[in-house]
Amino acid sequence: MSLSKKGELDHAMKMMMKHKYTLSGAGSVFNLAGASTRPVKIGDASDDIRALRSDWGIVGNEIRKATVAVKSSPAPKATRKNASRPSR
Repeated sequence: MSLSKKGELDHAMKMMMKHKYTLSGAGSVFNLAGASTRPVKIGDASDDIRALRSDWGIVGNEIRKATVAVKSSPAPKATRKNASRPSR
């Protein structure tokens, strides 16, 4: 292989590596089969119910804590700066 051809090949390889992710993303547009690269775990429905109950329990507790904090915090005092501004 001539030096010129080797240089061209090196340049082409560098360009391919530089644009690897762009080419990969563009190629995935044409993946009409929708093949997944990760296996899907199918578990028992009761596991999902327990997980959802736990997650929403945590959300509910956070909302309760925030509500108590807002109710117990003193109202902001009016100042000249915000007293003249109409409320929204």
